[in-house]
Amino acid sequence: MFSHYFLVFVNGLAVLSNIFFLFTVGSWSKFTIHDGSGKATKFEADEFGLAVLTLFKIALHGLLLKWSIEGLKTFKPIVKDLKRQQMAGMFNNEHNPQGEPIVKKSKDIKKFKKTTKKMLLATIVLIFASTLYARSYFLRTAD
Repeated sequence: MFSHYFLVFVNGLAVLSNIFFLFTVGSWSKFTIHDGSGKATKFEADEFGLAVLTLFKIALHGLLLKWSIEGLKTFKPIVKDLKRQQMAGMFNNEHNPQGEPIVKKSKDIKKFKKTTKKMLLATIVLIFASTLYARSYFLRTAD
């Protein structure tokens, strides 16, 4: 349960900080680095490219935020019910003939599995697209 709360917090914070970065991208696109010998190197990035990469990050963290909220909605009632059963002494430790514990599958868990598969696919597609864009962006910036 804690992991879902942690995911909600971290991804929510990442979305908010990237939205802040998106509105202040102009002040982050130019800076100077001084090395140990005192030589200054100026770095200037295209604001549009940084904004697109930030939008990729917002979309990715938004997907992960949605997934973690779905997990919270799915498993919180199950954990609550299991705790109630344990407290009442009604926890069923019966086994089926194969020796595995009996597990009741609910519609919520099946829905969560579907959501997880969709989120995983969307995340892979977003990461692939952002990697391709970032590669071309940095090659253009380096020239």
